[in-house]
Amino acid sequence: MSASGGTVLTPEIRLAVSNNGIAREAVISAQPTPHSGTTPQSNTRYIPVAVIVGGATEYGIHTNGKINASGNFTTYSDRSVKRDINDVNALRKLKSIKIASYKLDSAALERKRFEGEIANNLRDKNAVIASFQPGEEYDVEDYRAPKYIGCFAGEFNRAFGVNGESEDTVCLGDQIGVALRAIQELAEIIDDQAAEIAELRAALKLPEKQKKQANSIEFTAEDIEKAADDHVKAAYEAIMQEAKKCSLKEATPEN
Repeated sequence: MSASGGTVLTPEIRLAVSNNGIAREAVISAQPTPHSGTTPQSNTRYIPVAVIVGGATEYGIHTNGKINASGNFTTYSDRSVKRDINDVNALRKLKSIKIASYKLDSAALERKRFEGEIANNLRDKNAVIASFQPGEEYDVEDYRAPKYIGCFAGEFNRAFGVNGESEDTVCLGDQIGVALRAIQELAEIIDDQAAEIAELRAALKLPEKQKKQANSIEFTAEDIEKAADDHVKAAYEAIMQEAKKCSLKEATPEN
């Protein structure tokens, strides 16, 4: 964009902000900004608006509503920018976390945000002030409130030691990572069980045709029980035959 006289105007808004008393500059830019690498393999795209803050650990956008997009949600996940990489075990911890359906209480959310702002301003500015007042609460259920399914932030964050063990918020990326690892652990359990089932089939001497179908796991409980019964019956008959032979030998007089 150019102004008269040849002056180039940068299409951006710069805001002075404070984060826990530390002065920051937030930039809302309309200049196309690369968001992922510079090579064709990195699927480089350009975004018309960028909110630039001090770093990836600081919040850039806050809304008390939902976020909607016709496209997708992306987050930077290049291995080269990660450190302190450790394996995790998710399934056992995930089993201890309550997953429930719920509706958000808008009045409680607003009250909590108000109380949090008061506490922050009291700590940083030694002043009991807030930028807004919570609306008047009515003892009437919001029939329009949508239902969600999820966990409780405190339980999740403490179990996995993430997000500063916050009681208030939970990171979507953490939840996806835990779900992916739990699926891997379940797959490992299924593989182990499939191997054990294969060993049992071999021990029970199941028909060859059934063995070929082992990968599809098409045997019913009745099939396995019948095979086991046949195996036990055959073993019992063999023992009885040996017992009869011994009895005949004892009954035969010596010359």
